[in-house]
Amino acid sequence: MYQRILVPVDNSRHSDEAVKAASDLAERLGSTVTGFHAYAARLHEGRFQQMEPGLPERYQAPDELQRQRSVHDTLISEGLQIISESYLDHAQEICRQREVPFERRLAEGQNYVEVLREIHRDGHDLVAMGALGLGAKRRSLIGSVSERVLRRSPIDVLLAREAPPEGLGVMVAIDGSPNSFKAADTALRLGK
Repeated sequence: MYQRILVPVDNSRHSDEAVKAASDLAERLGSTVTGFHAYAARLHEGRFQQMEPGLPERYQAPDELQRQRSVHDTLISEGLQIISESYLDHAQEICRQREVPFERRLAEGQNYVEVLREIHRDGHDLVAMGALGLGAKRRSLIGSVSERVLRRSPIDVLLAREAPPEGLGVMVAIDGSPNSFKAADTALRLGK
């Protein structure tokens, strides 16, 4: 049914539930889970350059400014990569406990754009992700990254929330379209 499951992670509670759901499915189906995280180092680089005019005069000399940029770029890039790797370590441990094959992927760029690129890059057939992430606002039902992926994904998307009460099953919304009937069929197969 699903052989390659992509799981964008951010260490939020919802993300953890997505990893658990993906690893559970992968264990039952003999699938591989790919943990994925995108970080936006270039965004920080741009922000730093926007703030440069406010630096004290001694840092405004061209050579010093270039040195400051280099130090900042290194710290941000390496720092964000270390954090991203730790997110993948956490997801990998969940999969290891279930003896599910796990692959690691990182990308630099805008979250939802990179998730969509990763879907196309490596033949995934399911995306399992948290309905909300670390940037969740109070009373939000779905996060902006999840919504953008959901709207644009060419493959099935499973949105996970915090641990639901046991035994609630799968809910499917049917509107009479072929896609909704396909969703119902998929839900029935997942339920089995």
